[in-house]
Formats: sequence, structure tokens, C-alpha cells
Amino acid sequence: MNRISLGFVPLVALLGCASGPTVPREQTCADVRVPTITQLDGHRLALNGMAVREVSILSVDVYVGALYLEHGTRDAEEFVTSAQHKRLELHFVHDIGREAVVRFVRWGFSNNDEELRSRYESQADWIEQ
Repeated sequence: MNRISLGFVPLVALLGCASGPTVPREQTCADVRVPTITQLDGHRLALNGMAVREVSILSVDVYVGALYLEHGTRDAEEFVTSAQHKRLELHFVHDIGREAVVRFVRWGFSNNDEELRSRYESQADWIEQ
């Protein structure tokens, strides 16, 4: 006769809980896969969120943005004003050309406050290369 020890069941349940929830190594948005953890200047950053940028009435996907933070937040003001390390990755999924990217980034920064605009202009050479 086959017997199952009921003492074994709680042990298996305990071991399952002790390992904790599993964290996926990647997240996907609009067929773009990014790691959930990355490094920046020796600092560990976690994926805070992803989104796809669509344009035109045809809803053409242009890029997927992935935002990494040292300390996750859902508060936009906290994200912008915090001194933590941040990383924004843009994964282009539509070939729009370098000139269009430069124009888009300049337009995006022009809609920000003066301090942010001047910081961008002083470091803008990277996008024109």
C-alpha cells in the first residue's frame, strides 16, 4: 500500500515560500526585451518601467523607453528631483533616421524648464555624433 506522509507536505510548502518570489531577468514591451537589472558607474539599477512611443494616426511604434532607477518610484516629481543614479534607454523599433532623432530630442528638451534645457544644451554633442 502506498502511503504519503502529511509531514512532508508542510516541508515542501515551507521550502517553496522560503525561496521568495522569482524576479524575471527580462521584461518585454512591443517585442523589445530589456534586462530588469543593469549597472551604471558601479551602481545597481532596477527597471522602473517601460513604455512604447507611438506616432501618427496609424499608431506607428517609434521606440521603447526603459527607465532604470536605484530606488524605484511611481512619483514623477520624486524621480525628477532625486539625486539617485538614473538611466533611460531608448530602443528604436522604427527606422526614422539620425536627423529625426536629433530633432525629436531637441523638441522634447525645449518643452522643459530653463535649467534642464541649459543642462541639455551643454551636453548635446553626444546626440549629434
